[in-house]
Amino acid sequence: MDYVLCTHEHIDHLDLPACVTLARRFPQTRFIVPRPIVEQLTVQGIAEERIQGVQPGEELSLGVARLFPVPAMHGLSCPPARYDFGFEQSGGLYRYLGYVLELEGIHIYHPGDTLVFDGLVEQLRSFDLDIALLPINGRSYFREQKNLVGNMDEREAADLAAAAGVKLLIPTHYDMFAANLGRPGLLIEYVRTVYPQLSCYVPAHGRRFTFTRGDAR
Repeated sequence: MDYVLCTHEHIDHLDLPACVTLARRFPQTRFIVPRPIVEQLTVQGIAEERIQGVQPGEELSLGVARLFPVPAMHGLSCPPARYDFGFEQSGGLYRYLGYVLELEGIHIYHPGDTLVFDGLVEQLRSFDLDIALLPINGRSYFREQKNLVGNMDEREAADLAAAAGVKLLIPTHYDMFAANLGRPGLLIEYVRTVYPQLSCYVPAHGRRFTFTRGDAR
């Protein structure tokens, strides 16, 4: 394993015990995280030289791939619900990130957790995205009262993918936590009705998925 990408510090995006295990098992592995949370890995005993703290606009070369950190809008905890970029907790730095990975001419966007915010569509369009892995679990007052910080929902994910010119939309963040589910079936129905030109794929557990340029054009 060459790289581990973490978007923010929630346990389903930065699993510290798993990171420690991976660091021990794979001495060559490097960890790429938002700069404000680097210390959360070093205090676990992962050497600082193996951790790359990043911010939007800092392009990284990862061997045959390139990585572009982009902003994400999320929150640490609730209530009260507060969705922002984490500047206040991080000395003006972005605390929540997404990543665009360019590999063999294919551009893949993984936002971690995010809402749609001003400027996101334009930024994503600049990458000519082939694949977007978008969360669909949404948010609600009652879930936020249980400290479940939310995301875009099924319709917002489809709207974002279509507006950004994504070729293939793959939903995420919908079946890990029983109290915080999304509905991929609703996503498929909405896409077929509103954006018939948008390809959407719901992968089966444990099944390999292969994509080549032109598959979703």
